[in-house]
Amino acid sequence: MRVSDGMDVLPDGVERSAGPARLRFGSTGSLEACRLDDTDLVASHPEDPVFTLQLPLGGGRFAYLDSHAARSSETRVTGDDDAWAVVTDHRSVGGLDLDVRVTVRGAATEPASVWSLELTRLMGTTVTQVWFPFLAMPHGLGAETRGEARSDVLLWPRGNGVLLRHPAPGDLAMDGPEVWERTPQALDCLHYPGFTFAQFLAYLDDRAGLLVYARDEEGVPKVIQPVTRDRRVRLGFAHLGAWDHPGGLGYDMVVQPFQGDWYEAAGIYRDWTSTRSWAIPVASRDIPPAVLETGAVAMIRIRGEVDDGPAPVNDEFLPYQRITPTLDALAREIGGTVLPFLMAWEHGGPWVYPDSLPPVGGADSLRSFAETWRSRTGAALGTYCNGTRWVSALPATGYDVQAELADRGALDDVCRTADGSPWVEPWDAGWRTSMPACCAADGTRRTAEGFVRAVGDLGFSVIQFFDQNLGGCAFPCFSGTHGHPPFPGPWMTERMGSLMASLAREAAVRGAVLSVEGPTSEPALRYIGLADLRIVPPGHHVGGPRVEDVLWQDTVPLYHFLFHESTLIQGGFGFGPRPFHMVTKNAYNVVVGAIPGGVIERDGTFQQGDSVNWWPWGRAEGDERAARAQLANAVAFRSGPAREYLVHGRMERPLRDIGIPTAAWRFGDEQHEMPSVFHGAWRARSGVVAYVLANWTTQTVQVRIDDLAAQGHRRVHHAQDGRVIPGLRSEDGTVVVPPLGFSLVEEGQAA
Repeated sequence: MRVSDGMDVLPDGVERSAGPARLRFGSTGSLEACRLDDTDLVASHPEDPVFTLQLPLGGGRFAYLDSHAARSSETRVTGDDDAWAVVTDHRSVGGLDLDVRVTVRGAATEPASVWSLELTRLMGTTVTQVWFPFLAMPHGLGAETRGEARSDVLLWPRGNGVLLRHPAPGDLAMDGPEVWERTPQALDCLHYPGFTFAQFLAYLDDRAGLLVYARDEEGVPKVIQPVTRDRRVRLGFAHLGAWDHPGGLGYDMVVQPFQGDWYEAAGIYRDWTSTRSWAIPVASRDIPPAVLETGAVAMIRIRGEVDDGPAPVNDEFLPYQRITPTLDALAREIGGTVLPFLMAWEHGGPWVYPDSLPPVGGADSLRSFAETWRSRTGAALGTYCNGTRWVSALPATGYDVQAELADRGALDDVCRTADGSPWVEPWDAGWRTSMPACCAADGTRRTAEGFVRAVGDLGFSVIQFFDQNLGGCAFPCFSGTHGHPPFPGPWMTERMGSLMASLAREAAVRGAVLSVEGPTSEPALRYIGLADLRIVPPGHHVGGPRVEDVLWQDTVPLYHFLFHESTLIQGGFGFGPRPFHMVTKNAYNVVVGAIPGGVIERDGTFQQGDSVNWWPWGRAEGDERAARAQLANAVAFRSGPAREYLVHGRMERPLRDIGIPTAAWRFGDEQHEMPSVFHGAWRARSGVVAYVLANWTTQTVQVRIDDLAAQGHRRVHHAQDGRVIPGLRSEDGTVVVPPLGFSLVEEGQAA
């Protein structure tokens, strides 16, 4: 092993500057230290690799080779702090005809270093994953060593956005091959692009942090997750593909030390992603006005109450015209349009795609309701579907079509695991049997296109076809017969993009838009008009062992911060503590720029249980009048002075110095505590910044704003009693937020 700088040999490695940070590279090109001011951001061990490669052995088995398996490694250093490069050639990795070059570039004037990896020789070998770069940081970022209280947090772009506070080793998956391999146990939708919607990770505390991201505009599939390794936090990236000839990743990785909170890290990444081809403003999107002008969403379940229970038909909703009085009453009370989402309407039971049609109650009844609803109210009508996931059995209804699917050849389209067996998804096995279908298979595409045409012809304006393809993901597949390489890789994004484009055209012809469950991942933004995000209000802890609950824990509005400008977001589902489920959920929906709403029970009232989607009906756990009064205020607010911010604007860092009273209460054996007012900051397309305050309580709340960022923000609008009235910010910075109401504090003089 050797490090050379010109003709000089540097056996101890080399140091270089990247902005204010100092980086030290070892003799094999590994990053041994990264220091920003007096904070050590990297905790290296001698056994740490520079990269790891996955090689298939057949039969679902893989071998793993890392940089230590190279017969020789040579590092060349060029330039000085003004502009430098560290280039390492790893030759004959594992004794194979396999060479890897890693290059790191940087400059004293640039805070980021740019990392690239290239397979420069690859003969007779296929590489199916590349783990790169290898960056491990000390748990707690050294606070305990310094005798300080921990302030560290991990930022992870999954779901709404995950912020893990003070993670312990047990809070993260243990680093190892099983964490990175694509198997049913790892679930089929958590990779990027999918429920992981962006390409970065950050670990930071009050002193400093490290951001790692991919500059990949093609959206190549990756597994992106923090893991624990030797009591360290590793910011892990596994790049998926099938490299069988020399070439690189096709994009660079960026490593950037920084100082600030999680908004600082997200802002650095937003500066990059907001200039990519997928960042199309809502104002430029072809979204039907009826969808864009929605006041509130109402989720209406035609069969059953919860997914894992019995699914009898809810006769109160059939024929579909019976829903009209309930929706009309809601629209009158809130003073705006209602977008009903009809779901669980499949004839064989909820979520039994592809064998869904005709709908329960008959196609004629549904089509007649849709036509009347849209023509009479001018509002949209939406539905949820099942994505490219075949369902073969639903024990709650006695539904079982395994044999029929096999006879039709549908099982030929099912994704295959690495050992060639059909991929049977485990997360929902307790209430149904489901299998992801490969988006590259011809049968998957034909079935999806025919289904979207049929659903569009029923009169739906919003078609959440990608309800199980969370984030708009393509499911991993190792099949050798679907017309793609027999490993997960770039083909997934390419084929899913083609399918989305086709379905978006089918929807547009029928005046509809596509929707997706969860966040819309970056490559899917150009095709998807609406995202189904399920918020968790500040101060609320999501409990429950279900996968559906776990996926939404520890959330912050990262997705809204990054992508609100490029998509509509609706919050009909979402968490909220009892007995204030509706008012807390929708106060926060408004603050983060989402369309508010809720689940309608058979008696026409809102579901008030705390759940990511469904809760047993008939439990009067919340104040129905308060929920509807708040929705009326939300409609007036979002359609009035807050529109340019909350519909078309960009989320900004919220105020820091703001005094808000805390509300605390007990409900049964639950103890709750959260701010009585939620708040957020928004920038209009004109550049004007405003602050949004949402009071979910039934009492007036005084909020004290001492943040210097709010200087000059004098003009105030309040939404209360279903209308907007001018207000005033007092000389001491106090804003009085009305009960169940909203306040907008803008730049400018008082009205």
